[in-house]
Amino acid sequence: MPSITETLLPLRVTDLRQHLYCPRITYYNHVLPVARRETYKMQAARDVHIKLERLEKRRRLKRYRLHEGTRQFRVPLHSERLALSGILDMLITTSSGRYPVEFKLSQRQPGAHQVYQLIAYGLLVEEVFDTTVRVGFIYMEPDERVYEIQMTPSRRHYVKSLLTIIRNQIAAGTFPGATRSKARCRDCEFRLLCGDTNFPTRPMWPAPLS
Repeated sequence: MPSITETLLPLRVTDLRQHLYCPRITYYNHVLPVARRETYKMQAARDVHIKLERLEKRRRLKRYRLHEGTRQFRVPLHSERLALSGILDMLITTSSGRYPVEFKLSQRQPGAHQVYQLIAYGLLVEEVFDTTVRVGFIYMEPDERVYEIQMTPSRRHYVKSLLTIIRNQIAAGTFPGATRSKARCRDCEFRLLCGDTNFPTRPMWPAPLS
């Protein structure tokens, strides 16, 4: 009998985040793979991760409203049931539970793509550590703001539904429409491959946060 991973296309948590950012990224990564190029934004985000990992090792957990606990960085996670894997930026473990944390470079509030990425990591933490995750955090640089993200039933369901949508899109091999927020195209590594985008300034998220 084939295993779950043989019947479901394996995906990464970053696939989910990128699909919400723009479904064409899924196409360029899985259907029509092209040479990747690192953008300035990608390099800056990587530098922020290195900086925050170094700082977090010395900081207290007060900003997460936690009194005690231990931190793990770059935690590899995998679920055979979901056929999903990823590397979580930070995992806080306390006597009361486990809390996934993602580091982001942005002066805006977390977007849907970032929120649901964190929810996906929460599902992986639950399965790997046989626990229940109720809350996670998104840490935003450069403002040093921490956003508490609830692991609600509707968000859990949306992540699982989105994994099916992504796999169906890859299987169909059709070229999807671009993101509704064309401003995202400015820093996209695949920008030159589309040719049908323009740049309005007001972003629109592709999924509700409730």
